[in-house]
Amino acid sequence: MPAIEAEDFIQFVRTLEGKELRTKAGRATFTAVALGSRIDVTPLSTGIPRSISRRNVEQVLARYNTTGEEACTGYRALTANSTYLLTLIWEYERARR
Repeated sequence: MPAIEAEDFIQFVRTLEGKELRTKAGRATFTAVALGSRIDVTPLSTGIPRSISRRNVEQVLARYNTTGEEACTGYRALTANSTYLLTLIWEYERARR
């Protein structure tokens, strides 16, 4: 598959606004919204939004595009929100098929 570009990815996240998503591991349900160049994810368990900067999005996408790694452990050094970003990447990949 072609590399995921940050702008395309953020545009895709806009299409998910209002949709409840479940992490790949199935442990958490959350919503996501793209606000400008950042993504906010809100775990339903807390209702507290977590902001993911465009820089973090770009870093995770760069590693994903290079390695194809799907395990969160490979991204934790980049962002504490890797589980949410990887779920959004998974949704993006499913939509591209």
